Amino acid sequence: MLEIHDLFFRYQKKSPFLLSGLSFTLKEGECIMLLGANGTGKSTLLGLLNGRLQPESGSVTLNGTNLSAIPARERAKWIATVHQLPEELPGFTVEEMVMLGRTPYLSRLGTPARSDHEAVRTTLELLELTDFADRDVRQLSGGERQRVMLAAALVRQTPYLLLDEPTAAADPARRISLLHLLKALPWKPGILAITHDITAAQDFADRYLLLNNGGKLETASALNAENITRLYGKDAVFFLKSP
Repeated sequence: MLEIHDLFFRYQKKSPFLLSGLSFTLKEGECIMLLGANGTGKSTLLGLLNGRLQPESGSVTLNGTNLSAIPARERAKWIATVHQLPEELPGFTVEEMVMLGRTPYLSRLGTPARSDHEAVRTTLELLELTDFADRDVRQLSGGERQRVMLAAALVRQTPYLLLDEPTAAADPARRISLLHLLKALPWKPGILAITHDITAAQDFADRYLLLNNGGKLETASALNAENITRLYGKDAVFFLKSP
């Protein structure tokens, strides 16, 4: 179980807290959608959950062990993160980029084993990227690049996935197919996904985390006019699906 307890975080000591008193758990096999307006700290929260950032107070634990006490290489076998699509990507092929996701499992010399090559091949097939394997990632569309970044995370088959708007660059049909794919992953990871897609969140989330201005977190079992208005304003209610 990945757990945050009474967490406070700010980037500078004298500034207001960006996140205040957050507590929640992510269990293997569940899908949580994290919603909130821009600038409320959603991406920061993912950085705390994968150990890239450290809280000022409170704790982040993995199966009862403080995340900061777990070596980065070992953490990477448990938690995979897909960040927002960077503006610049290195000049690797799609296959090379996905193989980077296997880094925690490679030998000290960094030489991929047969199992690594097999994992990459299977993941390329899963994300329908096999035909792009030898393409330079810089030559791909935004939606294709995003699938490559997702493949580099899925190739590790970690128990937890942290996704920062993982389908934002996809067209509507691809967005839905990717969400179906994530929900149907055979190893049943716990998924925490940042999204602004209210309709998709209603279709795929088991529950919701709603991050408000001031860094307060609300847990919800459903999205409704009241909590969406608190997050985004009354106009966003338009995107709610009818019960």
